Amino acid sequence: TTTSIPAAASIRINTGGPAYRDSLGNSWSADNSFSGGEADTKIVEIASTADDTIYQSTRSSLNFAYKLPVANGTYRVRLHFAELSSVINQGDRIFNVLLENSPALSSFDLLKEAGRYGALTKTF
Repeated sequence: TTTSIPAAASIRINTGGPAYRDSLGNSWSADNSFSGGEADTKIVEIASTADDTIYQSTRSSLNFAYKLPVANGTYRVRLHFAELSSVINQGDRIFNVLLENSPALSSFDLLKEAGRYGALTKTF
């Protein structure tokens, strides 16, 4: 079943993790609407946020996707990132992000931009 989300609504998904209510009172649903990838959680302190929980869980693989049931239209997409690996160096994990099959981030090196265990938000 596909459900349309009202235009004013926000969809917040705690990627790879459980449902959560953040420090501003916003509700994040448990991980859903994905195909592929493996979920993982690492409990570490995340710099630059009051909401460590939404940065401590991940979904990763060489190829995975989220497909959200929204009506046609223009949307603001905000992605929250944190590098949780303690064994990689800058340049070791480079990835791309596609939105509607169009590049949003290309050759993105999260460790270079945010450092290890640092919160980073990108808005498109």
